[in-house]
Amino acid sequence: MAFATLASLLKDDQFMWLKISLIFFSFFASFAGINGQTEFDNGQNKPWQNKSRALVLDGRYYNFSSINWKELKKDKRVAGIILRSTGAHKDEKTGKWSVIADSQYPGLRKLGRENGYLWGSYHVGAAENIMSAVDQADLYVNNIDRDEDEVIALDLENIWLPHYMNLDGAKKFIERVFERTGRYPLVYVTAAIHAAAIQQEGQDINSVFAKTPLWIVRPEDNIEGCLKKATRWWNTYVLWQIASEVNCKKTAETYCELPRKRKTVCPYKQLNGLARFAPETGVKIDMDVDIYNGTVEQLREAWPFTFKVKKPQ
Repeated sequence: MAFATLASLLKDDQFMWLKISLIFFSFFASFAGINGQTEFDNGQNKPWQNKSRALVLDGRYYNFSSINWKELKKDKRVAGIILRSTGAHKDEKTGKWSVIADSQYPGLRKLGRENGYLWGSYHVGAAENIMSAVDQADLYVNNIDRDEDEVIALDLENIWLPHYMNLDGAKKFIERVFERTGRYPLVYVTAAIHAAAIQQEGQDINSVFAKTPLWIVRPEDNIEGCLKKATRWWNTYVLWQIASEVNCKKTAETYCELPRKRKTVCPYKQLNGLARFAPETGVKIDMDVDIYNGTVEQLREAWPFTFKVKKPQ
């Protein structure tokens, strides 16, 4: 249709070039948003600059203890919450590690749902010498409500430290969660863990990781280099954690940004240098913030990113 219109305009010499310019502008604008991002944008370079992109908050109970829900709802970009349900825990007095269920989880889940937020939970994986991966999966599944519209996720904090879950333990955990729920969880990883998983599994499409949605953390301007080696799975994300308590530290590795450079200080800018959200919301500076490369409406359609494939046991 655009080309037919253009052909008719060519018959009129008056203002021909102006009209041609307007036609081409309208034609290409159909593929682009008003803020300059196209529908083909992969969301790997400062996606938060697109004000239509949805945000998700995640953390532990203490991150949410002072939230003013009424005020938070004024920020229409924030559509979902993912709260830790179970996971590795260090006793500060004894230094001993264990795996626990967070007692505040049920109450906060109730509040979040009542206030209209998409809901999810995650488990922080612990080493199997603390508790077997299968037992951790059972603890996690038993502590959540297993509603089909809620995100389930495994948080791999650091696969190289002795008290956290490694990749082999993660595979056992994921398989057990699938056995219990019929769903594969999101897997939360750093760029380094992402690279380690790709190297270990060799992009095998039969790997259990190939069945899990990617939730990646990287408080930097872009992650264009992070996903390049992933050609068959984990080559795109469903959630990107763009800000956390380490967001504004001045030193950090530069693992996968393109071009490689020094640490960007506060890539996701904070409001008035104090908080990412208005102070009256009660959301503190250490709140984890995640972005979804789509609108709030698209996030609601995609949530919880996994699908039911069989009845849970």
